[in-house]
Amino acid sequence: MTMGTRERITRTAKTIWRGLPSALLAWVIAALLVRLTIRDRLPLLSVLFYMTPLVVSAVLSGIAALIWLRRHCWRLSGLAGVLALLSLVWFHFSTYAHHYVVPGPTGERVVFWNAGRGVMGWDGVTRNLQDFDADLIGLVEAGPHNQQMERFWRDRFPDYQVRGPRDGMVLMARGTVVEKTMGDLGKGGKCGYYWVHLNGQWVEVLLVDIKSNPFRSRQEALSKLVRVADQLSDRPLIVMGDFNTPVDSAFVAPLKERLTNAFQACGNGYNVTWPVPIPVLSLDQVWVNSHLKLGSCELPWAWRSDHRPVVVTLSK
Repeated sequence: MTMGTRERITRTAKTIWRGLPSALLAWVIAALLVRLTIRDRLPLLSVLFYMTPLVVSAVLSGIAALIWLRRHCWRLSGLAGVLALLSLVWFHFSTYAHHYVVPGPTGERVVFWNAGRGVMGWDGVTRNLQDFDADLIGLVEAGPHNQQMERFWRDRFPDYQVRGPRDGMVLMARGTVVEKTMGDLGKGGKCGYYWVHLNGQWVEVLLVDIKSNPFRSRQEALSKLVRVADQLSDRPLIVMGDFNTPVDSAFVAPLKERLTNAFQACGNGYNVTWPVPIPVLSLDQVWVNSHLKLGSCELPWAWRSDHRPVVVTLSK
């Protein structure tokens, strides 16, 4: 490397370093403005919404504040520090839930989990699932559609009726499972539709896996899901899946008008599920309609996937 090349690299690095805190703060301000106004309604600007959750905004602002503090730029450091604090407070109040669990008889236990394609080992995934002792289990990214994986899930859960994997989805229940259809949510995701007989009643189950591309609008997928849920509104319904869309998305609002989010209704703690070990987004969700009663909702820590499972207990 010549002396001239070294000097150019050094000058470029110094220029980047000088402008770094300003760039970070500008990104954070833009992301917060998007969150306060249009959220993810516009495809390009939605990237800011998805890629800069409030915790990330707080971290980026904090880094800018520390850099300016080191340079003795007190006002800019204070501004960035205030934005970091406000982002953390906003995160807390928008994601934290605390509900008193009423003692009494409980109903069926429902688990949803993105199994992460078994990257951390299928044996560990199945051990975690067996420990949950659930009556109904929904999985996405649960392996390829072949006879080997079908036998694997049936062998590991002999007391369950197992459907799948199809399109990476598996549904298992201690009861009768009828697989009705597997369909697309437009170009934005997949949905499995099942009838499940649990504790003397038939329950409709929609198992959802929406694509994670931040440049693709979630509107088509969630609008189609809402239409399907409307068609099933006269009977007990569970919608669970990896929505790859946080619950404060503009496109989740129609779902909130029709169904109840289990964690928001009876969960405790922060609702974020991805990415483990430092989750910042509430991508994995379970919803029910008014024909089912919720008892509790937990997001336990499980290290065999980059998603936390969602464990819901229904109430009798």
